[in-house]
Amino acid sequence: MIVYMLRDNDTGRFYRRTKGRGGPGVWVPQEKASIWTLKIGPAQAKSRLNAKGRCQYNLEIIPYHLTEITDG
Repeated sequence: MIVYMLRDNDTGRFYRRTKGRGGPGVWVPQEKASIWTLKIGPAQAKSRLNAKGRCQYNLEIIPYHLTEITDG
């Protein structure tokens, strides 16, 4: 399965959605970041951040391949 994350290339931090609608989100280490199962999710977040922000972010949508973990 492929999931997507949003990374700020200038800082190396990843985007985490905040609870509730319209929250600005926060920049966190990768292990605490939000993930999306569809690429449209981080694309919309990227667009919203650059539209609302005082500066343009250097953002990249990062795909990750999840693998199944099995016992044994």
